[in-house]
Amino acid sequence: MKQLISFLSFLILFACADAQEASHIQKFDISTEAGFRGISAVSDDICWFSGAEGQVYRVEASNNQVVNCSPAGYVESDFRDIHAFSTSKAIILSAGLPAVMLLTEDGGKTWQEVYRNETEGIFFDALDFWDDQRGLAFSDAIGQALPIIETKDGGKTWTAIDPALIPPSHLNQGGFAASGTSLKTYGQGQAIIGLGGKESTIYITQDYGKSWHRAFTPIDQGTDSKGIFSFSFIDEKRILVAGGDYKGDSLSDECISISENGGYSWKVSQESRISLAGKYISNLIAIDEKQWLAHSRYGAYFTEDAGRNWRSFPFTYYSGSLAENYIWLSGPKGNLARVAVADLKQEPAVK
Repeated sequence: MKQLISFLSFLILFACADAQEASHIQKFDISTEAGFRGISAVSDDICWFSGAEGQVYRVEASNNQVVNCSPAGYVESDFRDIHAFSTSKAIILSAGLPAVMLLTEDGGKTWQEVYRNETEGIFFDALDFWDDQRGLAFSDAIGQALPIIETKDGGKTWTAIDPALIPPSHLNQGGFAASGTSLKTYGQGQAIIGLGGKESTIYITQDYGKSWHRAFTPIDQGTDSKGIFSFSFIDEKRILVAGGDYKGDSLSDECISISENGGYSWKVSQESRISLAGKYISNLIAIDEKQWLAHSRYGAYFTEDAGRNWRSFPFTYYSGSLAENYIWLSGPKGNLARVAVADLKQEPAVK
C-alpha cells in the first residue's frame, strides 16, 4: 500500500528505540540505513534478504558471512519481497513505480530483469511460490481491478491473470508490502491474498489462480492504515491472519483471526483478543498448530498454546521466515538476525 512508503521514515525512527533484545538472538548487522522487509529462508544456515535502496544480501550463519548481492542500477528500488529457491537462485520484487522483478541464478552475481510494469497505480505488495516453477504476485487494486500475475517457469516470465476471473475489490483498495506475507501459497494450488483499508478483504484460490473467491475477516479495518498484513498456514483448512494499524499499537484492535475452512470464514480468537489487545502485527508465523510467533517493529509475542497465552519479547523486526529449527528476522537499518525456536521457549518474557 502506497501510504506505507510515505510513513517509512517514522517507522525506522520508532523501530530503533533503545530496547534490549532477547539474549539468544544472533545478529548479522550490516552498515546501511536501509530497512529490509523481504526475507526468505533457504535453511537454518542460509537466508536471503531484500530491502530499500536496491539492497539484497545473503547470510550464511555457519561462517558468519554476509554476502552483498545487490543488483547494479536499482538503487532507487525498494525490494519489499524476495523468494529464495536455493543458495544460488532467488527472485526479488519492488514496490512502487516502476514495478520490477529481478531473477538471479548464480547467487546474486548477476541479475536478469524478468518483469517491469509502469502502469500508473501499480504497487506490488508480495509474491510467493508453490514450487520451483509456479508462483503468484499481486498489486494494489487499480479502480476495482486487483492485478494478480502468475509464472509457470520459475519466475522467468510473468502473465496477468484474466481480471474477469477475480471478484472486484473496493475502489483502489490496497494491500500492505510490510513483510511479504500478505500473499501466501500452500499445497497444491491453494493461495490467499489479503487487503486492507475500508475492509479487510481476502481473495482465495484453490486451483493455481484459475478461479477466485472473495471473503472477509474481522481484522482491523476502516482506514487506509488498517487491514491484513500477514498470513500463516497451519494446514490446508486452518489459516491464521494478522494485522492492525501500522501507525501504532494503540490504534490497533482486532489483530489475529483464524479460519478453519480454508479461508472462507473467519473468527477472532477471544484469548488472543485479550492477550494482544492494542497490538499491531506485521508478520505471523505458525511454527506448528500451537506455537506461533507474532511480531512487528513494536515487539514480538510468542504462544505455545494456540494463542491462549502470549509471552512478549522486545525485539523489533518487520518480517520473518521459518526454516527448520530457526526463525530468520529482518528489520530497519540493516538489522538481520535469526533465533532458534527452542530459545523462544527458554527466553525470559518481558514483564
